[in-house]
Amino acid sequence: MENKFRQLIDEFCGLTALAEPDAIAEGKSFNVDEVECAIIYQNHITPENIYCYIDYGLPPGNQLPAVYDQLLKKNYLQFCSTKAIFSLSPHTGHVILVAVVQLVEATGKMLIEQFSHHAQEALAWRDYLFLFDTDISETLSTHKNWISHF
Repeated sequence: MENKFRQLIDEFCGLTALAEPDAIAEGKSFNVDEVECAIIYQNHITPENIYCYIDYGLPPGNQLPAVYDQLLKKNYLQFCSTKAIFSLSPHTGHVILVAVVQLVEATGKMLIEQFSHHAQEALAWRDYLFLFDTDISETLSTHKNWISHF
């Protein structure tokens, strides 16, 4: 499986022109549309999976309980179907989406599509939840279509 992972990283870096496949394979972050991302492989724990990390940013300090409530609800609704879950980075306090991908099914093109999709969601999430000074419930109800697909 480790060879498959390395081939995947080489393919992904070749398609995206990322210049450091060795560093990417070791978990070095890279940017997709100004969103920090990383690919983590823990062959000693789960050799069949890779983990795609997407940094959604710092949650707004004045709305933490409501934002965390929404993230926990999204985890409940989406984990079984998408194998993605929200978390908080213990190092930065940023909201992180972790998407689990089966290594045998992964391709460089699929990773590009997944990171691009999640990066756009992260940017939208920042706009809708972080830049508004209004009550979070008002923001979420105004943007129900967006929040329901994410």
